[in-house]
Amino acid sequence: INYSLSMMLSLFMTMYLIYYFYKLYNISNKKTAEHNSSLQSLISNLRDPIWQIDRNFRITQFNKAFKEFFLDVYGFEIEFGMHLILMDKQSKNTGEPIPWSLYYKRVLKNEQLELSTSIIIKNVKQYFDIKFNPIVTNGVVSGAVISAINMTEKKNNEIELKKNLNEKQTLAIVASTIQHSMGEQAFSKVDGLFFKGY
Repeated sequence: INYSLSMMLSLFMTMYLIYYFYKLYNISNKKTAEHNSSLQSLISNLRDPIWQIDRNFRITQFNKAFKEFFLDVYGFEIEFGMHLILMDKQSKNTGEPIPWSLYYKRVLKNEQLELSTSIIIKNVKQYFDIKFNPIVTNGVVSGAVISAINMTEKKNNEIELKKNLNEKQTLAIVASTIQHSMGEQAFSKVDGLFFKGY
């Protein structure tokens, strides 16, 4: 009787432990699922393209902005599991192709990379800062996350600022040349401004 009572007690304890760990596992999985859902929602709502690849260059995640970006640049819709080496091919738009596979191979060797480039989308030159970040799981690179931050507005503002600065520098040089060539008392009207020699 002691033997079977001992076995029953042992079996009860084992079943209780299994039940306890099962409950912990379910709670943990529920929290992980909620976390993953929140993270996916955050990524989906970003305005800049973000995508993830595995070690075989296949797409495992992407947001709506990347789906639109891919369609605009390559002319067809991206799908989960698609092999992204095809991105090396010339886009449907004009412009130089980016050697994506070279960057993918480097990031999968645990390198963090940044690339500033321009891509023609819908006949408009757009500027992007592209960041390649490895995903490391248990010390092993399991994939990469790539983001393409649209810098077009900032870049266009820089170009306009440089253009205005160059125009003003050219104007100052012309005014200085006119002033110098006409002598000390010369007055010149250039672009609505009066310059007087001193």
